[in-house]
Amino acid sequence: PPHPPLVSPPPPVVSGDGPLTHARCNAMLRDNTHHFRRMWDAVGWAKAGPDRPACWEVQRFGRAPQDARTYFDDIVSGRHCSRTRWMRFYGNEGDEVSRRDGTPDFTRPAPAILGFDAGGGSIDGFCGHHGGWGSTIRQRCVRANLQLLAVWPSDYNLCRNFEWQACAAQGSLPDQDENRIKFAVAPGSLNTGGAYGHPFNRCSGWTPNGANSGTYPNAGYANDDIFFLETCLFNQICENGEEIFSLAAGQQWRCRFSQEKVYELQQILTTPVAPEPWGAPVCHFKPGRAG
Repeated sequence: PPHPPLVSPPPPVVSGDGPLTHARCNAMLRDNTHHFRRMWDAVGWAKAGPDRPACWEVQRFGRAPQDARTYFDDIVSGRHCSRTRWMRFYGNEGDEVSRRDGTPDFTRPAPAILGFDAGGGSIDGFCGHHGGWGSTIRQRCVRANLQLLAVWPSDYNLCRNFEWQACAAQGSLPDQDENRIKFAVAPGSLNTGGAYGHPFNRCSGWTPNGANSGTYPNAGYANDDIFFLETCLFNQICENGEEIFSLAAGQQWRCRFSQEKVYELQQILTTPVAPEPWGAPVCHFKPGRAG
C-alpha cells in the first residue's frame, strides 16, 4: 500500500455548536482535544485515554496486541467485509427475514443505511417509511432492502463501526447494491447543538447496560455521537466526501474511496490525545440509555 501521507497542520479548532460541514468535520477530527478522539477505546462506549488501549491496538478477537498499521491495512484491503456478520445482533437464526445461516434475506441488492437509532432522523423510521414492516428494526430494514450495522454490544467498538463504513464505501458489504449508501437524515442538516433532538457530546442516545458493558459505572459516549462521527469519517475517507453535506435524506450516494485518505486518517487518529478538558461530560448509565 502507499506510504501514509504527512498530515497537514490542524485547522483552527471550531468552538461552540454549529452545523456539521466539511470544514467543521476536518477541524473536529484533527483537534486532539476533541470528543471524537476519545471514542476509539478498545471497549465499546468506553472513553479512550492514555492508560487504555485504542481499538486499533488490539486484534478483533482475543484482544491480543497488534500494530495500528495492521488495522488500517485491513480497512484498505476490505479484509473483513465479506467474512463478518454485520447484522447479527438481533438473534436472527430462524427469523422470518433471514436465510438458514442467519444472514438477512434481502429481495434485491441492499444499500447501506446510516442515521440515528431513534427519534427524528432514525434508521428505523426511515426503513418503516420505505416499505419495511415487522416487529423489529431488523425485519423492517431487511424488508426495505436496506442494511444497517447491528453487532453484539460485546463485539462492538468504533473500529468495528469504521470497518463496516469502509466496507460500505467500497461496495464490499454482502448483498450491497454496489457501493450505494443512504442517510436517514440529510447530513448537511446536522447540528452539534441538537438538530432533530440529537445533541452532540451530551450523552444523548442508547448505551448498553453499564453492568454488562465493561465500562461500568460510566460511558464515554452514547449512540447519537456515533452518527456525527460516521458523517465526518465519510467526509475524510472519500474523495467526494464534501458531497454528503448537499444530499437529501434518502438520496443515494457513492463514495470515491481513497486509500491515501484512510492512511491520512491513521496519522490523525494515532497522534497522541491531549488531556481531557475540565468539565467534559460523563454519561451515567441507566438501563439501555445514557443520560
